[in-house]
Amino acid sequence: MPENNFNNPTSQTPLSQDQVGSNIGTASNQSSVSSINNSVAPGQLPSKVSGSFNMPPSPPPPIQTPISASKNSADKPNNASNQSNFLKGATPIGQTKPADAAAKEAIDIYVMPKEFQKHNRVVGNGSKTTGIVIMTIGIVILLGAGSVVYFYLFNPSVLKQFLGIKQTTEKVNPPVNTVEQNNSENLPSLTTSTTDIASSTEELPLVNPKDSYLTYNKGLFGANSFLEYYNLIGQYGSEVKKTNLEAEKAIVDVSPEKGNDTLNKIKLETPLLNGGENIQETIGPDNQSATLKISLADGISSGVIDLVLENKSWKISNEAWDLKKDSTNNVVYKASEDRDNDQFTDIEEDLFGTNKESADTDGDTYLDGSEVMNLYNPNGKDQLFKSGKIFDYYSSVYRFRVLYPKQWTKAVNETDKNQGDLAFNIGGGHNIIIKIETNSTHQSIDDYYKGINSGQAALPSQKIISDTWIGISSKDELVYYITDLNKERIYIFSYIPGDDKSLDYIHVFKAMVKSLIIK
Repeated sequence: MPENNFNNPTSQTPLSQDQVGSNIGTASNQSSVSSINNSVAPGQLPSKVSGSFNMPPSPPPPIQTPISASKNSADKPNNASNQSNFLKGATPIGQTKPADAAAKEAIDIYVMPKEFQKHNRVVGNGSKTTGIVIMTIGIVILLGAGSVVYFYLFNPSVLKQFLGIKQTTEKVNPPVNTVEQNNSENLPSLTTSTTDIASSTEELPLVNPKDSYLTYNKGLFGANSFLEYYNLIGQYGSEVKKTNLEAEKAIVDVSPEKGNDTLNKIKLETPLLNGGENIQETIGPDNQSATLKISLADGISSGVIDLVLENKSWKISNEAWDLKKDSTNNVVYKASEDRDNDQFTDIEEDLFGTNKESADTDGDTYLDGSEVMNLYNPNGKDQLFKSGKIFDYYSSVYRFRVLYPKQWTKAVNETDKNQGDLAFNIGGGHNIIIKIETNSTHQSIDDYYKGINSGQAALPSQKIISDTWIGISSKDELVYYITDLNKERIYIFSYIPGDDKSLDYIHVFKAMVKSLIIK
């Protein structure tokens, strides 16, 4: 067999059409086809020997309509047709094909054995189904993971229950402030923390009245503005005390400079408790009120603090201090100017329109101050309440009557039958306060006084008696403790001097005490 010329396949001499037709259907050709099927395994190409393929003598004819041998010569393709068929992939009989042509023929669908075809099927519906299954599994996994994350973040209890984890609830105990008595270094701080106990049904423990007031006292001297004091009262003051302070705040809002004056006055009227005081705490029989009786370390000054129970906390309702001197700067109270020495200060003379240069304005031979303190008119021959300069206040709740100058403004608190307040704002930082409380144990006024003064009894000069009551004054005569003849209530009159600690209204104050009538 001649060698194939791969570089010039057209140089081979093709057989004529008659020769092609004469070979179709012969037994020799059929034998050749059979030998090809037997010698070449399905799916394999013929072996290559020394640069050429060993081809069978007669390759299988293409599947086409046999050409009849009786066709005339006019129907035969010429050499140009054979050349064109060869270039298209047809191989002339008797010639060796190039390697690339043989490879093409090996995968031609017309000669591929059925055994080879069944092993090389194209993947179709099976791969599509597998992809859908994998995608479905992935979606299920994502949904499951998303559900776990959701319950972990927003509803962990459900997740714990599903996983079988036992849930435990930790009980939160709120902090309790405790204060050691007579030790100012251990006073509780104003900065408090809150604990969320909304899920607890237990009631909060109550801080005792003494500790509540000590905390307020420390906060008062730590306040640097009226607003800080206002907020302090909002935390430690009773509802009534907060209401009374609203009027003062309205003034401060209009004139902010008055705020500091008010705060300074309050600080001067209140001693800073440093741990050296004797404090007696008494809880009322209804457990809704309490009283603190405080004796300062100087043995002279004292105070009475009243508290009420509101919203499970002890709130300050009233303070009444009997101070001989200011405990913060040791300034002693001083007498106000009295040019005519009529026992009536020049400022008091302005209240009644009397003559500051004459000791006896109406010429009745009685000093002006002496007449006022005995409830007579210094400008006439009638009684003081007929002078036109005085108002008469009567309390139907606590059954008492008292006189006071018309120029003064008053604030009344009579919402509680067990205790109440009547305050007079004079101006210049001066105030007079009347406090009423129930004498539940029917103490005598002497025993009451001893209780707030570390057991010290009052001197005879301190006692004062009226037709409807018995009283004892403090040594500086700025506080009077009074009880009715039936010992049902205690009435405490307190005069709080102004910012300069001058006793401008001391004589009018004594006149108010003497005007008290208890029914």
